[in-house]
Amino acid sequence: QLMMTSAASVSRLRAAALAFGGVAVSAMVLVGCSKSVEGSSTVDEPGAAAFRTSVSLSAAASASSSSSSASVAATQAACQVFVDTGKPAMQAVNAYVDAENAGGTDAAKLQAAVDALHHAADAVTKAAPTVQSPALKTALGGWAAAAQSLATAISTNASTSDFNAAVDSFNEAKSATETACE
Repeated sequence: QLMMTSAASVSRLRAAALAFGGVAVSAMVLVGCSKSVEGSSTVDEPGAAAFRTSVSLSAAASASSSSSSASVAATQAACQVFVDTGKPAMQAVNAYVDAENAGGTDAAKLQAAVDALHHAADAVTKAAPTVQSPALKTALGGWAAAAQSLATAISTNASTSDFNAAVDSFNEAKSATETACE
């Protein structure tokens, strides 16, 4: 036989179920909290020592991870400075060389090449101390020194052989820095 219930009777059933559930939970709490345990408390020394060691190791690992992340970020930033300033410097030097090969010194291109090389070398020199890798620090320092030497060769109108030696040194330092940045 199918029984129809009204909304009011459904609400009363829900209220009764809620009340019954509340009484049951209260009874469980009373029963669970009314039982006491005899004896005295003691510290679990080996367990406490193990816990302290675990916390210390976790803190050290977290600090190491943060340090490692900072090191990676510093390396990426220094390499990005190398790329962002080195490329325009190379373009300026190439424009200067093209003008020289076309038959004469272009004072504006000469000055642009010198300025770009000095700017790039200064920027890379400022970025290098944040890097933790000795190999990358050395490569960045070598490239900055080679860029300064090339700027000097250009600005002093060095002989062709001295200029080419400065270019070779610059290109070798550039390759070494690119490798170190990989």
